[in-house]
Amino acid sequence: MNTAAWVGQNRRPNWPLIGFVVAHVAIVIATLLLIPIFGSRLPSETRVDESSWIKFELASIGFCLLFIARRREHRMSFALETALPFSIALVGLGFSMLLATVLINLDAHAYRRVFESGLWVGLVAGSVFMWLMLGRYLGAEAATNRLRRETASSRRSVWLAEVRVDRSWRVLYGAAWGVPSALLILLVVVSQPAAFPMGLWLAANLTLGMAVGERASVVITEGGVKVRGSLLFGGGWSLTMAEVSSARVVTAEPRPNFSMSRRGGRCVLRSGSALEITAATGGRYIVSLPEAEEAVVVLAALRGRNAAAGSAVLGDHGPARLAPQE
Repeated sequence: MNTAAWVGQNRRPNWPLIGFVVAHVAIVIATLLLIPIFGSRLPSETRVDESSWIKFELASIGFCLLFIARRREHRMSFALETALPFSIALVGLGFSMLLATVLINLDAHAYRRVFESGLWVGLVAGSVFMWLMLGRYLGAEAATNRLRRETASSRRSVWLAEVRVDRSWRVLYGAAWGVPSALLILLVVVSQPAAFPMGLWLAANLTLGMAVGERASVVITEGGVKVRGSLLFGGGWSLTMAEVSSARVVTAEPRPNFSMSRRGGRCVLRSGSALEITAATGGRYIVSLPEAEEAVVVLAALRGRNAAAGSAVLGDHGPARLAPQE
């Protein structure tokens, strides 16, 4: 399995994977630039190592790379969907703590720590949430790009579709997260003017989240069905082909919690047709999918193939390509 950022006959770049590298490097450089400012804000009698956060960031990257290297199975999926998103969140934590320390001491007469203020702790936590959401988005996009290439090159028998949100999801997003968060950020900035840069960062991320919206990819192979969410709001769900009892087309509407729940087996990002799968255990799993009818046909064909042969059947010239959706 090719894990490079540049793959394929045309050497096309996997931009989300490159984005991971750029994001890590940018945060580390920004932290290095903040260290002299951090040191200049400390009282001379205070003995604090202002480079501690850069050490924390580099150690976080090293540990994440170690966990990836120790992984024996599905290493690239683990890296893109778990390790690298958390690595960005940890590196972002170091940068956010350093930035918050600088801001909180701009007009202070005595050195203050971030942990002494619940307000600043909340801002840092919100910032880490945004970094993690960025990592999840990049990871899901990079993983989906790999599947697109595998489908296009017929290296795997894959049916792939991508789902984007519509207006109904954005309305719920604004009502459930956008308006309350905007009011909270405004209240914080009014009461603490020094928090304006971090408040602006959080507001920009909320706006970007509404503009870009949640995404999900639906992948059907001989092994089963996997639904992957792009952002932090949900991890999607997956079923092996043996666990699939039946599939049908239904109509579904988004819910205020973005309907991205691993526990509930729902991934409803838009109003309209959706694929509903009933598991052998009786559980129901649903995902928004304009191509739901086609997915039902593909599932029926693969289930019949597995039932007849007991395994995925390959043709004389390699795996068949099952109508990938761009």
